[in-house]
Amino acid sequence: MNVPARLTTLALAAVCFAAMAATASAATPTLVGHSYLVPPGKTVTFSNITMNSCNTDWAGVNVSQDGVDGFVAGLNFGSNMGQECSRVGLAAQSYTNNSSADQTATFWFYDAICGIHFGGTNHELITADRALYNDGGSSKKRGMDCLSAGSASMPTAKKNNFSAQVSID
Repeated sequence: MNVPARLTTLALAAVCFAAMAATASAATPTLVGHSYLVPPGKTVTFSNITMNSCNTDWAGVNVSQDGVDGFVAGLNFGSNMGQECSRVGLAAQSYTNNSSADQTATFWFYDAICGIHFGGTNHELITADRALYNDGGSSKKRGMDCLSAGSASMPTAKKNNFSAQVSID
């Protein structure tokens, strides 16, 4: 093998190794109830965020810490306002715990049409690496309504109004 071919092979191997190292650094966060644990010095990342609802919805995360009144921080992922009944992608966001104590990141999901916050309810599915929500709208009807607001509407990976992937590093 000549020198240019060796350098090309070496460069390709370095690129492949760097790509694998970048994906290997993100880990699955620890759940504490319906919240994600963010240890000191760690960064929690929310990515692949989508909304797909005919109701106007808002979503975000509040960060709490034991011994601190109120929230330490809050992230607002945004809304599907003006794009109802369409799949809307929202920008990825991260939060770094710069304190010396554990913090928790808890999702919130607000259906503006029904005037209801869905958090810790039967409209939420929180797993170690994903948060899913359904709003109060009917899944059988197109258009804004609140037919499912008072009853269970558990989201699934394929059928939900909000989805976000969660990782920590």
